[in-house]
This record gives sequence, structure tokens and C-alpha cells, in this order.
Amino acid sequence: MNEADVSQWVGHLSDIVPAIIALAGVALGTWLTNRNLVALKKSQETHQLRMAAIEHRLAVHQEAFSLWRNLVKVIYQANKLGDAVTACQKFWEDKCLYLDPVSREEFINGVQTAAIYADDIRQTPDARAEWRRLMAVGKYLVEGVGLPSIGDLEVDEPEAPKKEKT
Repeated sequence: MNEADVSQWVGHLSDIVPAIIALAGVALGTWLTNRNLVALKKSQETHQLRMAAIEHRLAVHQEAFSLWRNLVKVIYQANKLGDAVTACQKFWEDKCLYLDPVSREEFINGVQTAAIYADDIRQTPDARAEWRRLMAVGKYLVEGVGLPSIGDLEVDEPEAPKKEKT
């Protein structure tokens, strides 16, 4: 190879190298764009699932809260307490996984406390502590939803219902 051939070869190479670099840039840009689109789609799907779960969690916490309030309301009404306890237990069996872990545990513990409170515990020195434990269930349900507060006193603690005269 003589000097003229080398010059010609270098000239062709100097024409080809920028084209190769440009092609590599296009390929890299395409790859990055596709990668970002895949990541964005996955993120959107995850967000949609989270939003659906949050909406369902809110509904389940609201249902648990309503069941708990009813349980407190009928705690001294023996003819209604059994049905209220059964409704709470059925709810817990069917939907407890949608409750946050603390609410899940405190709800079922509160139901069990209510089931024995009306007959047994109110006669013991621990009756007030058991009543406070039952009342705390509402606080745990509200906190478990994870919504921002709309006021200082969102959950008013209900007073102990009056015992039915039998």
C-alpha cells in the first residue's frame, strides 16, 4: 500500500466514522426512549393498582368503622349484641386483608372484647381499661386509612351506653 492509497483510505474512514457515530447515537436514543416508555407504563400501572387499592381500603375501613360503632351502640342489648359480633366477625373474615395491620388486629381484639365485656368484664376492676381498649378501635381505623387529618378531634369517643334493665 502506497502513500496515496493510505490517504484515500483515511479519507474514506473520516467520512464513515461520523456516520457510524450518528447511527450509534440514533440506536442509543431509540433504546433509551423505549426503556423510558416501558418504565413509565409500568409506573402508571402500579399507580392505578395503588389507587384502586386505596379506594377499596378506604371503603373497607369505613365499613369496619360503621360495624364498630354499631357494636358499641348495642353492647348492653343482649338481643342485638350477638348479631353485631357475628357481623363484625364475618366482615373480618371476608375483608381483614384490606385493613392495615394495626387496624386488623385491633378490630378483631375489640370485637372479642365486646363479646365478653357486656357479661363478664364490666364486673371486674379492669372494666374501664377494657372499655378504653374497645373505644380505641375507632382511632386505629381512622389512622389506618392514612388520609390527612381534617381536624383535631375527628373521632369523638362515644360514651358507654346505659345498661338495659332486664
